[in-house]
Amino acid sequence: MTAGAAVTAFICAAQFLGTAGCLHYRDFPVMLRRYTALTAAVGLAVTVQGGYWVAAGFCAGTLALLARDWWNRRGRKVARLIGEKGRAALAAVVERAREAGTRSPVPQGAGA
Repeated sequence: MTAGAAVTAFICAAQFLGTAGCLHYRDFPVMLRRYTALTAAVGLAVTVQGGYWVAAGFCAGTLALLARDWWNRRGRKVARLIGEKGRAALAAVVERAREAGTRSPVPQGAGA
């Protein structure tokens, strides 16, 4: 491994470790995530072209971490929306039961 390859691998490893550490914080800025993804993508292209496979692995790992973080954040938004709809539906059922004067909701076909 040449000196240039070693320096490139060190820089990409530092980027990977920094990304892995910062993704645990919820207030990690979105703009910094985007900048990190851009630099990792460019770094991956340059290191693959130059044949620095260790550094390319670190860049690919950084992109994988950022993609996983993006997917998890997207999933939490969907779950939060489903949760809000579920809570609203449950509140409507409880309200109808209170208006009817029963203590708990009764299914439509039971005991009628």
